[in-house]
Amino acid sequence: MIVHVGPYQKNVKTMKDLYALNVPMEDEFNSLMKNLQAEYGGELTKRPHIKKEARVREKTKNDYNGDYSRVTDMFAASLIYPDEKSLLATFNKIKNRDDVIKIRDRWHKPTVDGYRDIQLNILLSNGAICELQLHHAATMLIRDTIDHPLYVFTRSNKNNSAMTAYVERAQRIQRTAYSAVYDGNFSSVTPEDKKRLEDAAAKVPKQKSLRMIELLLSRMEKILEYSLDAEKIAA
Repeated sequence: MIVHVGPYQKNVKTMKDLYALNVPMEDEFNSLMKNLQAEYGGELTKRPHIKKEARVREKTKNDYNGDYSRVTDMFAASLIYPDEKSLLATFNKIKNRDDVIKIRDRWHKPTVDGYRDIQLNILLSNGAICELQLHHAATMLIRDTIDHPLYVFTRSNKNNSAMTAYVERAQRIQRTAYSAVYDGNFSSVTPEDKKRLEDAAAKVPKQKSLRMIELLLSRMEKILEYSLDAEKIAA
């Protein structure tokens, strides 16, 4: 569901404009997030700093064709819920707020790597736009430790035809892990095997050798197949 197509940061043409608009809004953003938590519950987590210039530059170039006004997550936070019912109950209330100007429902339509959330863009008083994500607590079991390194790898290689097969394998691993997390089956992965998955995932985006990428992805596939009693990694 999209409330407005393509929200843009007000009067932003350059990175300097983007920071000039957003930096003064940190206190307002923090206050808003605390108020939303008080109203809708959930565990509040926030990015500890405004989005860094290197990532802004990368995202603008790769995703927005150089348009800095389309970077709408200079400040970002999450409300985390213990189950789908409470997450969707909050969504059904918060989506009707006047300051919510865009919604990406990736809970019902997950990304290609199986990641699920509900992402809301919220308008601040000076025209700056921030981001709030609604998360299932289970997502946090693998998001930062297993999913994110593979996301970095796939993002860096998505336009490299020589890496297509490896990108697709990494995404299948991500989908398998997320499916197990949301189904409650990830508990069958022992702490030792979870650590092995995390260690392998952390190494993948650092590799230049195709042989090492193959080895690490194969290791992750075998651990998941064994731990989840699956004949093959989900297609």
